[in-house]
Amino acid sequence: MKIYITLKDECKHFDKESAEEAVKRIYYTTKDGVEHHGAHWSLEQVLDATSTLEFKDCVTDYDKYVAFNAAYADLNKTLTEELIIETAYAFFFEDEDAPCNKIWLYMRSF
Repeated sequence: MKIYITLKDECKHFDKESAEEAVKRIYYTTKDGVEHHGAHWSLEQVLDATSTLEFKDCVTDYDKYVAFNAAYADLNKTLTEELIIETAYAFFFEDEDAPCNKIWLYMRSF
């Protein structure tokens, strides 16, 4: 069974302003115990790292920026950067029973 949530009859996605605000709230600690705030990767780095992956038409570049940085924050202690990219792609963008704006809903839940 598929359950989709629609907010105000729209499928919300990140734009430049909302993505910058979301990424600004990200914080994490690396394996060596150093605390970081904000993005690990720039928008350009994310787009370059994901250039060979196929995304649904509804996904914005800013959705990608937020998703891959959020995944890095959560997974950097246990996975390599390459595995973080693969895992984030599978979790946020290849989940066939999730709505196209899964990253928007995920980040809004915090």
